[in-house]
Amino acid sequence: MMSSLSSNFNSASTIFTVDVYHRFMRPAASERELLWCGRIATAATCVIALLWLPVLSQQRGEFYLIVQNASSHIAPALATVVLLGIMWPRVNSRAAFAGLLSGSVLGLAAYGVNLAFEHECRAAVVGTTIGGPQLA
Repeated sequence: MMSSLSSNFNSASTIFTVDVYHRFMRPAASERELLWCGRIATAATCVIALLWLPVLSQQRGEFYLIVQNASSHIAPALATVVLLGIMWPRVNSRAAFAGLLSGSVLGLAAYGVNLAFEHECRAAVVGTTIGGPQLA
């Protein structure tokens, strides 16, 4: 579990430091400045994760199922962009970025709807309410 958290924090800080900070904010940044930016990004990622804990504690179910549910709403956008990039040579970087952005936004919106109406969605799929009587 700790190695998973460590790799996620490291990946998030690297993505921010290299792809956002170094590319758009300070292209002439020194290695020392990039190192400090990475450390601050790691700390910020930890804070965001800690702030997200109350939301997770409100959810019923296991943590693994919550993560899988969230991933299942975001992964289709990534898979679509990768497959289109492999199969169709006309897909350029702007189209890939637009696909990832719009697919992720739609996936997160669907995840929000799923969280808001979890009880009703589960009852419709399973045919019962949670801990309640059968729905004919």
